[in-house]
Amino acid sequence: MKTTVITSKGTTTIPKEVRDSLGLTPGSSLTFRRAKSGKYFLDPVETIDDIRAKNRAILTREKQSLTDYKSGDGFRAHADGQVGES
Repeated sequence: MKTTVITSKGTTTIPKEVRDSLGLTPGSSLTFRRAKSGKYFLDPVETIDDIRAKNRAILTREKQSLTDYKSGDGFRAHADGQVGES
């Protein structure tokens, strides 16, 4: 568990390990969500740029998959039972 101190101005430093784990960078926004138990949770706020980047990555993967299938590589992988293996 990581611990941090709140300053007299109400600010704190989020430990680097936590920032990295949540993908937080300077300028990132967080929301504080209170659970029924009374505990609070920090949730990173996704910006439109974050969503666009994720969509671009998905579309790039899908486009590559379509290219593989059109070239026959995808069909061969599927026929060999390699599709869906982890």
